[in-house]
Amino acid sequence: MIAVSSMTAKVAPSDAGLTSGTKFDGNALASIFAWAQHHLDQDLAIDLLASRAGMSRRTFIRRFEEATGMSPGDWLTQARVSRARELLEATQLPIEGIAVETGFGSAEALRHHFRQRIGTSPMRYRAAFQLPARAGAENC
Repeated sequence: MIAVSSMTAKVAPSDAGLTSGTKFDGNALASIFAWAQHHLDQDLAIDLLASRAGMSRRTFIRRFEEATGMSPGDWLTQARVSRARELLEATQLPIEGIAVETGFGSAEALRHHFRQRIGTSPMRYRAAFQLPARAGAENC
């Protein structure tokens, strides 16, 4: 059996810089966090994020790390794993579909990052934490 505490401790939303208590550089970084959360399936290059924030690449990276305590790449991976957890718990999407929805691109990449951050495979996580199906949904 998989222990809940060992899985949840590694990917808490506050670790991903998503809580309102995070010190942001004005509204620029706050809007980037929100925008990126809705575009995880896309290629979110640092240059694109910096441009959206109205900062140079170097300034963006520095301010991002000051605000979150992690690099933009680490934050993005954390956010993608967090979204993958939500999809594993609440949907029947296949692992490949979740990989595409979260921007990992392949099931192999999703499994690698998921195991690295959560400590188990996506399938084992789903088996342990998936929400029960709604009544009558299995007849659809």
